[in-house]
Amino acid sequence: GTLDFDAWLSLEPPEDIDPEVDFMTGSLHVTSMRVDGLLNTEVFGGQQDPFVKIILGDKNARSETIDEGGAYADWGTEELRLDSLEREKMRRIEMLRVEVWEDNT
Repeated sequence: GTLDFDAWLSLEPPEDIDPEVDFMTGSLHVTSMRVDGLLNTEVFGGQQDPFVKIILGDKNARSETIDEGGAYADWGTEELRLDSLEREKMRRIEMLRVEVWEDNT
């Protein structure tokens, strides 16, 4: 299956400075999450209960589970945020991981 989402970085302090030089921390925002064509992993019938997890270095966030979301789930306006991301740490991080999991609870 596929996962679509929007992501952006908000910097602190705000726009009146040069973010290439002056920002010390920021927040990563992930929104508009939707999946298409997930493999059904439910063993006893029904549809999967997916959730999205984002991982950047040692920080992570998890979406709400969509009960019986099935192969085509949409998280609507839900936003995942990773706050207090330090500039120097972000320079060393090579990958943002965005994963979809089945919640078996």
